[in-house]
Amino acid sequence: MNLNKNKIFLIYDDDCGICEWCKDILKNSFVKDVVLEVIGKDDDFAKNLLQSHHLSGGIIEESVVVIENEKTFTHSDALILLLSYTKWCIKILYYLFLVIPKPILNFGYKIFAKNRHRISFFLD
Repeated sequence: MNLNKNKIFLIYDDDCGICEWCKDILKNSFVKDVVLEVIGKDDDFAKNLLQSHHLSGGIIEESVVVIENEKTFTHSDALILLLSYTKWCIKILYYLFLVIPKPILNFGYKIFAKNRHRISFFLD
């Protein structure tokens, strides 16, 4: 599958309120020269992308998946990559997350991902 070089694909759990909220913030904060293509996990194109990158559909239950230049990123790596393309107000998080050791960042990401539906419930 030939992916556009200045297009980033984000596959996420579109049944999750927090994920929807974060997606909206990211779409509005992305720099102009990079296109963020956001795809829900149940979309046929998302399923084909996951399959072509040798990922199971179950990965979406624990992480977003970001595809850039045929490379896949999950967990905190996906988060950091997405934040690196945002405007300054959100990009502050990018610099903050860069100084946190990766094992700690991944641990925090996994706890958040595991509890995201409960957190979403309180935001509705």
